[in-house]
Amino acid sequence: MPSEKATRILKSKTDLTDAEISAMSEGQAWEIIYSLKKPMRQKPITICFTGFGDTEKGDLERIAEATGLEVRTGVTQILDYLCAGANAGPSKMAKAANFGIKIIDLEVFMRVAETGELPS
Repeated sequence: MPSEKATRILKSKTDLTDAEISAMSEGQAWEIIYSLKKPMRQKPITICFTGFGDTEKGDLERIAEATGLEVRTGVTQILDYLCAGANAGPSKMAKAANFGIKIIDLEVFMRVAETGELPS
């Protein structure tokens, strides 16, 4: 039988009957209680586009958002990927390299958009 605390939590957070709660072990009770916790929100994967024309960049940003990526407009330490086009500026590229950000090209990004698989 679960402890008083586990029983109180189960009664308040589930639809389990007193008989069902009494029939379980302390470990089973806590397993159910921990399963009720909301999962921690995962940090979204971020991407920035540089070296593209305004129209193409806008299209790429919409594709990225539809894929579940979070679009950023600048290179910061919290950026995951920099997608560099033909006209990528050397300062953004250097900053990304300095921060250890993965730099990808358009072909790799489109593969991510199609498959959902991120490059390692």
